[in-house]
Amino acid sequence: MHRLARPVVALCLSPTLLLAQGDDCTDPKPVTVGSYGPYSTAGATTSFAWPCGNGGADIWFVAQANAAGSATFDTCGSSFDTCLEVFDGSGGCGALTSLGCNDDSCGTRSSVTVTVTAGQLLYARVGGFNAATGLVVLNVAGNLGIAAGFADEVEYGEGCYNARASFYEFIQQPANFDLSNSSFTMVPTSSGGYTIVPGFAPYTAPTASATPLVMGDDTVTTVNLTTPFPTGGTTTPAFEVCSNGYVSTAAGNGTSAVIVVQNFLDAPYATWRNWHDYDPSAGGQVWFEEVGTTAFITWDAVPDWNVAGSQSTFQFQFDSATGFVTFAFAQMSLTGSGGGGNGHLIGFSPDGTSLDPGAIDLSTSIPTSFSIAAADTFELQLSASARPVLGSSLTLETTNVPASSGLGAQILSFTQVNPGLDLAGLGMPGCRQYLALDASVVLVPAGGTASWPTTLPASATFAGVRIYAQSAMLVPGANALGALSSNGVMLLVDVN
Repeated sequence: MHRLARPVVALCLSPTLLLAQGDDCTDPKPVTVGSYGPYSTAGATTSFAWPCGNGGADIWFVAQANAAGSATFDTCGSSFDTCLEVFDGSGGCGALTSLGCNDDSCGTRSSVTVTVTAGQLLYARVGGFNAATGLVVLNVAGNLGIAAGFADEVEYGEGCYNARASFYEFIQQPANFDLSNSSFTMVPTSSGGYTIVPGFAPYTAPTASATPLVMGDDTVTTVNLTTPFPTGGTTTPAFEVCSNGYVSTAAGNGTSAVIVVQNFLDAPYATWRNWHDYDPSAGGQVWFEEVGTTAFITWDAVPDWNVAGSQSTFQFQFDSATGFVTFAFAQMSLTGSGGGGNGHLIGFSPDGTSLDPGAIDLSTSIPTSFSIAAADTFELQLSASARPVLGSSLTLETTNVPASSGLGAQILSFTQVNPGLDLAGLGMPGCRQYLALDASVVLVPAGGTASWPTTLPASATFAGVRIYAQSAMLVPGANALGALSSNGVMLLVDVN
């Protein structure tokens, strides 16, 4: 059971994550109506004490009211338990007036609606409950615009190559589970990854020869395999089975019923999951059976924790002869733990720490298939060290530069190309060009980072100018050309 901890869950987020923005009021991220992020709050500091949720590790945003009315800021869609406070900032950062603070609104995410007047400057800060950190999505509604005179830095597109070795869908509301009576199969590829395709086999009911795994709530047991199962370049002679819907290659992945996506991604051992708060001690049965070279692990009419009358039936099929893994669902419960629901996480992650690939919708992705890699690779990532305020200095930093790279270029332009030109014709498949090739300077990387520092002119003549940047690094063997490109960065130069 273990229901004392506040659940921290992750929603559908893009796999390209942005660095933390605006660590204090004097350097906020300008926003207007729309959705922003996800932004990482890792490394953010706490500006000053919070009046709600014991907030901490906050980042800042700013907007300006176009007319009298109301404005709403919320963090629905963020990956962790957030706190949100909105201020009247018309008097500047030294004279902020709190207009509202919220801890929990959309689940453990936050929402604040305030009354505004024309021209009013609004600051919003987002932190974590008890200073938790994670990925922030900020949604803004109302008659708002970008605050006048604020410089901004926006990353767009993505660098190459950003292969991921995990996949998952997170269905946050059990009532939205849409995989009943379906299946999908993970097919090993020659490169060591998997292609995920429509199921090679449907759900197969246990036979009279199946072995019951007598399991309690939040428990694990081990099943031994007649034929070791191949995965991750080796084989496993046994599986650890957790009552909450996951199978792992070894003991040590825990028994938690609370879905935390990062815990799934960072599990020490490879894991296949339909993670949910199941309670086989309250009914149903978990079965283990081997038929030929295929091992079946089945949850048969197992109820949700503390939801009378609920039942879910599904199974994992592991074929040791081929390495195929099939997720097969019969009829699934549409309720959830404690009546409130803790959702379902369905997916696979290999041994150890993994990069977040972003959640997907399996019911729409599987009919056309998709692939995952044998191991995570980091894409070339470009970002600015600060907002481009006139008269200030900043550094364009290219990170995740492979050790084999000794030279590159920082490219600058007044012309954006978005969504970007495919560079496959140049021998860089999967890479894109995000700007015109107006000017460039040489980059020499050190320790995986290539930096280009610059000082912006102080003259207000340049206010409102947009400069686009992208980097490219020579990396022998990365592709036919031996080069990688980064994402694009837009620098809106202004006075504040």
